[in-house]
Amino acid sequence: HVEICRFLMAKDVPIPREFWERLAYHNQWRLVHYLHTHKREFNLNIPVSALHKAVEYDRVGFVKFLLQYGYFDATDVRPDADLSTKMRECLGAGSTRKRRRDALASAQSALDEHKEQMPEGVYLKLCTSFHTAFNQ
Repeated sequence: HVEICRFLMAKDVPIPREFWERLAYHNQWRLVHYLHTHKREFNLNIPVSALHKAVEYDRVGFVKFLLQYGYFDATDVRPDADLSTKMRECLGAGSTRKRRRDALASAQSALDEHKEQMPEGVYLKLCTSFHTAFNQ
């Protein structure tokens, strides 16, 4: 595979999507890392479908590589994906704060909608708690 990639990269031909998906399926993150480190001037152009394939087949090493080197973000994973505990931990490292902030913003919106029905002190105390949690 390395020789094929070198040939394609020397000719400045994009590596096909199917190739990336196959690497994801077989968890060949070391090959992708090799290409990443030895051919920096070449845009690897890894498609998001490779990330989806790696998540689908629980290829944690491949997903870690893609996230660590900034090819994708944890938010690029489909929300309906069935995640193993290891994959959830891998993806959670980069997006836990965003998910928590989204949940707090949603809760604050619901609180604001019903503030007329709440005692003043309770509403202010909850708002302060949400604000503190949001900024952590």
